[in-house]
Amino acid sequence: MKVIVLKVVMQCVSCSGVEPKYVREEIVPEYFRCFWIRRMALDRRNFRAVVDTTLQIAIKIGGAMLSRD
Repeated sequence: MKVIVLKVVMQCVSCSGVEPKYVREEIVPEYFRCFWIRRMALDRRNFRAVVDTTLQIAIKIGGAMLSRD
């Protein structure tokens, strides 16, 4: 169930109609409170979804520094 929620959040954040301000104020606090916990990081089934969703959030709000070396 958690992987499905993470995929939905990732898809919603990556849509062009969602504003970065909304993501920063409404989604990020709850996301970090619910998904950035030790149990999610240690679960082999969930950690990849957490990393991918976090990357999409960072790209949306402007916190990702992607290098193309």
